[in-house]
This record gives sequence, C-alpha cells and structure tokens, in this order.
Amino acid sequence: MSEEKDVEVVNSNIDEEVEQSQENEEKEVKNVVIPKGPAFQIRFPTEEIKYIKMLLYGEYGTGKTYLAGTAQDVKEMRNVINIDAEGGNKVLAYRGDIPSIKVKKYSELNAIFEYLKAHCMFRDTKNKNRLIASEAYFRGVPIESIKKPLIYNTVMIDSISEVTRYCMYDLLGIDLDTVKIGELLPSPEFKEWNSMMEQIRLLIRKFRELPMHVIFVASRQWDKDEQNRQLFTPNIQGKLANEVQGFMDHVGYYTMEKNEANEVHRYLILQPGKTYQAKNRFVNYTGIYLTDPIMQDIYELEVLNKSVPSRLEQ
Repeated sequence: MSEEKDVEVVNSNIDEEVEQSQENEEKEVKNVVIPKGPAFQIRFPTEEIKYIKMLLYGEYGTGKTYLAGTAQDVKEMRNVINIDAEGGNKVLAYRGDIPSIKVKKYSELNAIFEYLKAHCMFRDTKNKNRLIASEAYFRGVPIESIKKPLIYNTVMIDSISEVTRYCMYDLLGIDLDTVKIGELLPSPEFKEWNSMMEQIRLLIRKFRELPMHVIFVASRQWDKDEQNRQLFTPNIQGKLANEVQGFMDHVGYYTMEKNEANEVHRYLILQPGKTYQAKNRFVNYTGIYLTDPIMQDIYELEVLNKSVPSRLEQ
C-alpha cells in the first residue's frame, strides 16, 4: 500500500473515531439529568430593587402628564419613555428629552411590552451592542448614528383610560384607520365586556412586573362605593376602576385648586377621602397630600423612605 493511501486510511479511521466519539458524547448528554431550579425563591424585600408602581388620575387638564414627565428630572428614574395613547405627548414636547411611542391599536401594546422586557434584560446585563441595535431598529436610524444608547428606567402609560377603549375597539373589530365617521358600529355585549376586563387586568399585571418604574395615567369619573356614596375614581370601565388600584403601590388623585389668595396650586392626594379614592404604601410618610408635587418627591418617599420630601423640609 502506498504512503498516500496509508494516510487516507488513517485519516478515514480518525474521522470515523471522531464521529463515533461525538455520537457517544451526544447520547451521554441526552441521558444526563440536569437538576431543575427551585419552583420558587424566598427573598427579603430589602434584597429587591425598589421600583415605583403608581397610578395618577384626575380631571383633564390638571397636569397629570406633566407630573409623570418630571420623572425624567430624577437621576435614578431617567430615562423615561412615554406610551402615548391620548395625544398627551404635546404636553411633553416642550422638554424634548422624553421619547414617545404613539399607540393607535391595542395589539401594539404587546409588541411594546416585549420590547421593554428585552430592553431591561440588555440594560441589566450591560449588553451595549444589543441596546444600540434595538434602539436603531425601532427608531429607524442607522446603527452607526447611535454612539450611546438610551437606558430606560421608567415607562409611563398615558392613559390607561384610552387604552381600555382601544381594547374594546379591537374586540369589536373596529379599525380606527379605516372606520368612517357616522358608520354604524357594533355594540359590545357581555362577552366583549368580560374579555376586555381580562385583557386590561393582564396588561396592567405585565407592565407592573417590568423591572422599571411604571406610571399609569388615567382620567377621573364619578362612581359609587358599597355604601352608594358618589366619589371620584380612575376612569376605567366597570369593576376594574377599583381592582387596578390593588395592583398599584400608590394611587394619587390629582386636582387643581385656587387658594384664598387666588393662586393656583396642584395637589396630589395620597390618602382616601369621602369624595375620592387614593392610597399609598410609603413606609414613613403620614401626610394626606403633596402640594405642587414632582416625581422627585415620590421617589424620595418610596425609595429613600423619607417622611417628608427634601424640598419641603424645614
């Protein structure tokens, strides 16, 4: 047998041995039982990062969107991204530093949620390349144009009241891009109302669980409590107006009033009253309302456990 043929035979035998070895390894890997992690984890609250989960509601024009937007001025809450379902982006336009996603269909919210979920993962693993690629794709700009990606720590949904309407449109098959003014629209029945409530519950739960600060904005409505008393509640259909408050750490009723000197002030009420719903889970704050508040106040009360915001300290 020639030397060349000997080499060919040897190489052939090596290839066969390698292939056989790989097959044996694959079989061994398949037969290995990888232990699963625990079904749940026990953690102390102090081990978790504190994120604000809040619902702001009030009459139109009181400045709810403006207040939520001041989260951009808080270093630890920056950057803010606004999910605009109400056209409130005009209120934030003067700032020029809060990007916005305009929502026209309820189905778009799932794509936005998945984007934010992935963003938080890239953020927390410090995957700069993925952050840049993701931002470039959704902004529609070349990757090379982004030198430093935006890192989002807060999302605001403005407003959840309008989002519920989009949800119902979706369930009724109404496309706002094609429907004509004056067109006879289908009326929702029990099935649609029930489905909408479940959809909104799921949406709020999913956004609430994002590892970031989450601020829901809603308009207000007159409602009745168990004692048949009228009071202001978040403008969300049916029982959801009460249920969603249980999902939040803080529910603030935002109102605008004139004092005796005819000066206009805004008040964020954080304790329930006879004519409005509100709540808070602050550890050390015992007040009823904040005057002319900013999100820095909320951050200090929630994350820093202060009893009074720094700007109000004597």
